[in-house]
Amino acid sequence: MTCAAIIAAETPPVVQVFACNYIEGKGIADLDEATDFFNAQIEKIGSADLSASQAFLWEPHVANTDRDVLWFANYDNLNALGRAHDAIGNSPEGQAANAKFDEVVDCDSAILLSETLYDGEGDPVSDNQALLESYVCTLNDGKTLDDARAVAKDWAELIATLPTTGGFLAFMRTPLIANVPFDLSYLLVHDSMTQYAQRQTEYMSSGGNDLTDRFNEVHNCESGLWNGRQVVPAPE
Repeated sequence: MTCAAIIAAETPPVVQVFACNYIEGKGIADLDEATDFFNAQIEKIGSADLSASQAFLWEPHVANTDRDVLWFANYDNLNALGRAHDAIGNSPEGQAANAKFDEVVDCDSAILLSETLYDGEGDPVSDNQALLESYVCTLNDGKTLDDARAVAKDWAELIATLPTTGGFLAFMRTPLIANVPFDLSYLLVHDSMTQYAQRQTEYMSSGGNDLTDRFNEVHNCESGLWNGRQVVPAPE
């Protein structure tokens, strides 16, 4: 008898999100200091997966939220996240970095799977800054993630026809390990408020309202705008 080896495919990219509030007396300057300390430890921790990761900090611009900041750590796949976490937790440098963060913020955490919906083939994070358009959604009765993906595919095809296309990214994210009150979320990354307004105007005048009606048939979403910046840089 022969046994075939089971080779598991890697997951899509994963994102660990930390939804945080500042501890009394702390603020963004303290978080930046803790982040700088963490970045200085990455090479010492010695994890290739951690070194290949990136992280982004969000602060509310126009958003209905009780959180002060969101921290998104992006990994190539779930295995990469797992190895990076072990490297952080098992090293004195990683433990010291975690302790620094714990002195500044109190956070809840979740792990999300990430799918790219649109890639404008340009980096919208100019000078480490971006304007983030987010939608947190619950599926309507009888609707599925496949229904959401079908509408999102048509949305991406329309976006590709608009004059303002470069430097724009869009993602769908679904909970993997999370106690969250939503089924999926969308993240659209613009390089500025000006570009967001320009693209939104083009979308609304190019058949976008019909697509919005279809989105509303599939799920109920709460939207928001956030100021984002990259805090753990991409590897060179």
